[in-house]
Amino acid sequence: WKKVIDLAQPGFTLLADCRNMITHPTSVKEMHEAVANRLAESNISYVAEVSPTDRIAVLQVTGVMKQIGKGSIKVADITLGENILDQLTHVEN
Repeated sequence: WKKVIDLAQPGFTLLADCRNMITHPTSVKEMHEAVANRLAESNISYVAEVSPTDRIAVLQVTGVMKQIGKGSIKVADITLGENILDQLTHVEN
């Protein structure tokens, strides 16, 4: 994930598919926080999140998305997320 984030060019977007995510233990939470910190410093413009169904995982993902500090949206499915991210990047250009 580090290399992918480093390769991101200005205007890149990220779609996070969290649908199958369950409440994560501390070790996974620490990894998610590390990724969030890296994303906060990256060229990623927007993040779309397909929310998990696990209620605790929803809270955990919300915290990570806030930590990233980029424009982020919650979407019901992958297709919708891709479409919205495409529209957002076209508006910027």
